[in-house]
Amino acid sequence: MTLSKNHKHGGGTGDGSKIPFNNLNSVLNGSRVSGIATWYSEDNVTNPPTKAEIVAIFGDTSRIREGVIAIINDNGGDTNVWICFTSKTEWYYIAATKAL
Repeated sequence: MTLSKNHKHGGGTGDGSKIPFNNLNSVLNGSRVSGIATWYSEDNVTNPPTKAEIVAIFGDTSRIREGVIAIINDNGGDTNVWICFTSKTEWYYIAATKAL
């Protein structure tokens, strides 16, 4: 399942269908996510991304369960890439280092 704009969802049906994207809550029709899911964004964010930017891209943790993993490739530039993940109530991030 591929989202419109700069977002891709790696935990979908695999059928390549397109769905509208406002935030993950709309993608998931208001249901909570459990287990591990991966999402991808090429939105332009600050270095490092703020919680507000992460929430604007992927949604608030009140609707997303712990264990969600998401990737932000800042502005699609492959220069600043962030691995984001959730606990029960918070988003966290780790800066990725490009392999040499």
